[in-house]
Amino acid sequence: MNIRYKENRVHFYSPENIDQVINKFISQSNSTEDTFAYLFSNRPQWQEEKDTFEKHDFVFIDNPPLDSGYPNYNVLEPVLKLYFNPGTYNIYSLLDEMGVKAKTLFVSKAYEIEKNLYEDFERVLKLVEEIIDITLLDEEKQKFIKTLDKQYEVNFIINKPKRVALTVHTSKGLEFDHVLISADSFFDIYSKKFLEQNHYVAITRPKESLHIISNSKYEMILNEYGVSTELQPV
Repeated sequence: MNIRYKENRVHFYSPENIDQVINKFISQSNSTEDTFAYLFSNRPQWQEEKDTFEKHDFVFIDNPPLDSGYPNYNVLEPVLKLYFNPGTYNIYSLLDEMGVKAKTLFVSKAYEIEKNLYEDFERVLKLVEEIIDITLLDEEKQKFIKTLDKQYEVNFIINKPKRVALTVHTSKGLEFDHVLISADSFFDIYSKKFLEQNHYVAITRPKESLHIISNSKYEMILNEYGVSTELQPV
């Protein structure tokens, strides 16, 4: 078990009053630039808690149908940014992120992408293939169109929300200033087995502070390692 320790940076809470825990969590910083993430293990857990967290302006980040696991994601992601950021992300940003020089021919095709972006997806994808000189996979095209749904907008907007909620799995590779997670997410819902991978991912996401809504099973495990779980007042 590996916990990055800094004095007063790891806080444990009782689960009785989640509203007060959230208020304590978001009071960690007065900076409008700090990011706050609530991590959870699965979608059913979020469905139970969403009203409470959305009341505190947390935005759910879902896994989009098209993600970095697809070979041509890096050239389709800029198109998604253009789609979801009208007026703040332009065709020159698009070409730059595609790794294409802003030559007259490419600029012309990029303008055509922008023109057709909301009405002719097949034409847009054809133009991407022409600019990059590639052939997109049929599955990539299908996933691209599904990713245009507004529920995935938060994944591609330039001005990201400062308070987000996402699964532990989705948070891999990301960092946030402050992270909150329930210890329930460290245990399999059926076998009650301790999920070491979930635990490791969650506790290594924060840059400044980690906040854990504790439970008796988790406290027993930490105590075995000599880690104090003194609960914070809320």
